[in-house]
Parts: sequence; structure tokens; C-alpha cells
Amino acid sequence: MKTNEPLRDPGGIWRLLRQLEAWVLSALANAGTGNPSWKIADWYVDPVHGSDANSGTQTFPVKTIMGGIVAKWGTQSPTLAQTTTIHMLAGSTLGQEYVRLTPMCVAGADFILDGNAALVAVATFNLGTVTAKNRATATLLQAHGFTAAGLDVGQLVVNNVTGSHSTIQAIAGGVATLGQPLQHLAPAYFVQPAEDDTWATGQSVTVYKLPLVNLEQFEPRIADSNSALTQGLWWVNQIYVPDQSGVPGNSYFVTNNTAAIGFWQDCSFDAYVSTLAIGLGTHASTNYFNCAAKQGAEIAYGSFCGGFVNTYELALYDWACADLDVIAYQLQTGGLQSLVGYCYVGAGGTGVSTYPGSSLILDDDLNGAAGAALWGPAGLLVTGDSSVVNRSGGSWATRLLLTGSITMADPSGALTTGTSYTPGAPGVWTDGVSLTVTNLDTHGGLQNPRTGARIGWT
Repeated sequence: MKTNEPLRDPGGIWRLLRQLEAWVLSALANAGTGNPSWKIADWYVDPVHGSDANSGTQTFPVKTIMGGIVAKWGTQSPTLAQTTTIHMLAGSTLGQEYVRLTPMCVAGADFILDGNAALVAVATFNLGTVTAKNRATATLLQAHGFTAAGLDVGQLVVNNVTGSHSTIQAIAGGVATLGQPLQHLAPAYFVQPAEDDTWATGQSVTVYKLPLVNLEQFEPRIADSNSALTQGLWWVNQIYVPDQSGVPGNSYFVTNNTAAIGFWQDCSFDAYVSTLAIGLGTHASTNYFNCAAKQGAEIAYGSFCGGFVNTYELALYDWACADLDVIAYQLQTGGLQSLVGYCYVGAGGTGVSTYPGSSLILDDDLNGAAGAALWGPAGLLVTGDSSVVNRSGGSWATRLLLTGSITMADPSGALTTGTSYTPGAPGVWTDGVSLTVTNLDTHGGLQNPRTGARIGWT
């Protein structure tokens, strides 16, 4: 009968079984790593000349990350068992795409987004007169000679003599104020770049424009380690993240990495940078090296090292760290303890302020070396029951170098005096002591007994 026709053709059944077997074996081979595109270690993106129909090799790059890579993955959250790098070969245009990347990296694999191949040289020239950084006189690194067309705040500056990298924090009349030059690093697990204070008149530098990448969400997750017990990480190098609204500062760029340690290096942001929704026990840390947060930044469980934060505050929460002479428009602390190594705070904002319940600790969080300096023309305001603690191993006179006034908030107004306590039987309280670094050293710290605000050693 017609209904039994397949039984008369065993070859047809075997063909179906062989196809099923091939499908099962393929699925088993890809178990945990998805489709074959998840196994590609290097992707190349050319938003100008690429095509999303291409394979994504350097010879045949895709045009967009979402259409050329994520579409092939079938998800923005692939499981990647090998170090995977997305190489930008050119910058995108604003709104060309909206990139969301949330991969799961396993077996110690890294996830890297690299803009190095897409850097555009704006100008190469020799530095004019250089004024060196000087913490004691609140002097930032400045250099003459920045007169070429197209130079702008946030651009990358590479010293062709020393090899270190900086960024333009401000520019006027051919004079650039520069972020602290730092050693440029290759991706590595929990590293800290070294400062370079040898920039000098006559050295050759090249200024680069960073490639634009329309990042909306970047939250890689590191699932486990490898046989060498070296946990994977994520690394973003030399890209420019715009404000998608088209108006710098209108939007937030949120990077909440809940189970990953990662680094932004030589990057620039037009949106307000927010890295907050991570916590203790998640082994998460987001770190910024020589980055330009042109509209402000707030960080928890991470660090902002070198570079600058303009326009609005650098806000530190819950074990965040500011170090390597980062330039901050204003500095605020909140939540749990925050650490400050070397940090410059300007006079244009509200200076340095501590929110009630928080603690600002002068120390070096990253390399463990004793040493810190909170410096610049800003003042210091300690509010509520917050504290400023010197754990650096040096005196207040050598660590608290702010040239503005030191005050404590009080219901009666900002106080310029504090109270000292000398232990004894009985102990002695002394009111009306001027809030100066000399008195902080002499009295071992000062406080406001009414609010609990204090500046001390522990």
C-alpha cells in the first residue's frame, strides 16, 4: 500500500538515520560552545568598506558588530571557550548600529574589543615648552606645540620617544593640558601601568583620533578559570564611546560587570560613565587606564587611574579607587570605603566632598605601596558622620596637598575648626582647633563630635 511505501525502501530510512546521526554528532561536538561561529577567535569590523555577509576575516571584514558578528552568533551572549577579539578596522558613524555584547567566557578565555588598527593620526610634531607635573604646586603637565588642525579634548597622545600614552584634558592657544602619561599595557590579569614623568621639550608625539563604536551595553561575564588557574578577563582598548543622543552628557553609559574583571585603556566617553551595580563576592572589578570621561563618572569596586574626568564629578563608591594622578573636576565619595592614591582635583566644581557614612582612605589600593597625595586647588568638605583617613604611611602635610580650605559640615554651617581628643584619665577634649594639615599632624586628627565627622589616622 502507498502508506507502507517507505518500508519498501530501506535505503531511504538509512539515509534519514545517517542524517540524524550527523546532526547529533555535530550537536555533541558543539555542546557548550554553540554554533561554529562561537569558535572564531578573531573578528574584523570595517564600518566603511565591510559587509555583514562577509566571514569577518581581516581580508573580508564585516560591516557592523551586531549584523556581522552577533547575528552569526545567534545571540549577544555566546559561550566563548577561547580568547575572542573584535578588531575595529575603522570607526563607525553615530547611530550606525546599537551594540550590545554580553558574552560568557569559559576555560579562562578573554574577551577583547580593540580599536588600535582604526586609530587615525591627527598630527605628529615635537613638543614645545613642557611644564612638568608638580603636586606640591598644584601644577598639571602642560605642553606647547598643539597647534595643528583637528586637535581636540579626549584624543590620545603617544610619546614616540618614551612610548607612554596620555590624553588631551584641555587645549587652548596651542597649549595642551595632558593627563598623566602611563605605560601602555597588553591584556593581562590585574595589572597597573607605571607613570612616566619624563616628557620633555622637543620630544616627538603623535595625536590620534579614536574610532567611534556605538556601544550600548558591554557586560562580559567570566564563568571560570583554566587549568593554569588564570582567570579570564575582558579588555577594551582605544575606542571612543559617543553619547547616542548626539549631545554629550545627555545619556548614561552603564557597564555593570557582575562576574568579571576588566579594563578600559586609552578610551574616551561622551556619555556619563556609570559602573555601580556590582558587589562583594562577585569577583568583579572595572578599571579605567588613561581614559577620558568627558561628562563625569561614578564607580564601585573598580578604579580610575590616570586620564581625566571633566564637567561633572568622579564619584567613588564601595571600594572604588582613584589613582595614578587622575584629573578630577570634583571628587565625591559615598557608600562604603573608597581609596585614593594620587588624585588631582580642580577648583571649578565643589572640590572634594564625603557623603554621610562614607570613608575616603588615602592609600594605594592597586600595588600595595605606601604613598598617596590628594592634591590640587580644591577644598575638602567632610559631611555627616563620614571620615577621611590617612593610611598611606606619610604625614598629613605630605599627603593632603589641597590648597583650598578644609571644612566639616555642621547644622550651624561649615566649620573651619575641629575638636581634638587626648587620651588619659580623664581624657581631654580641645575645641576650636583650626582645620589645617599641621594641626591634623599635631593632634593626630580632628573631628566634629556633634555629627561624627572626622579626619584621622584609622
